[in-house]
Amino acid sequence: MLALLILALLSCQSSEKEDVKSTTHKTAGTIHAERLLDSSLIIRELKFLASDTCEGRKPGSVGHENAAQRILMDFRKAKIDSFDHSQVQLFKAKSINGFTEGKNIVGFV
Repeated sequence: MLALLILALLSCQSSEKEDVKSTTHKTAGTIHAERLLDSSLIIRELKFLASDTCEGRKPGSVGHENAAQRILMDFRKAKIDSFDHSQVQLFKAKSINGFTEGKNIVGFV
């Protein structure tokens, strides 16, 4: 799921970034834009989300918040649309000591 979010995010990144290249081609009178991804961009994002900074992204942890803020920032840069005017979807998950609150970052392309 996380990998799908990252791929969706990266596929919408602005072509102003140096590691995202774009190209166009013409088919039957229509010009189509394509975005080509540099694998180093995907690897950088995955390394951040897997880093100690994100502390495993356990809901309610500082690492969870770090990951959420990074993804929100990237979604906003990429102008990814939100559901119901928010890209943050709160949830409660059952844990050993009761319930833990967390958040999912969602959007649609």
